[in-house]
Amino acid sequence: MNRGFLGIPPGEQGQLVWTPIKASEFLNSWVNYNAVTHATAAYAKDERTNLLYLRGTIKSGTSGQNAFILPMGFRPTGIVHVAIIANAAIGFIMISTDGTVQVTGSNTLLSLNCCIPLNVVA
Repeated sequence: MNRGFLGIPPGEQGQLVWTPIKASEFLNSWVNYNAVTHATAAYAKDERTNLLYLRGTIKSGTSGQNAFILPMGFRPTGIVHVAIIANAAIGFIMISTDGTVQVTGSNTLLSLNCCIPLNVVA
């Protein structure tokens, strides 16, 4: 039997509901890259697997500073570091238990595309 992604059979995997990050929610001068050519910043959570998904491309902010804050229910139980693409180089996202999403790397183009577990084992 094909168990699919994370052991959940195909057809039983839920549809993700994406919540866009509004312009007013960005911090430290971060903004969406280009809504015409690139996906805008958004987040979603798979309730069955307790995975958080981020997507979109951002730019112009201060590297090493928070880009936005995730609401309650979308925050990990421990600090999570994720490697991402930042203008053809490696950058990283650090998501803290208070929901802050700090991004480090090029501020010309930074991809948020990743999937993280919300239940972090210390």
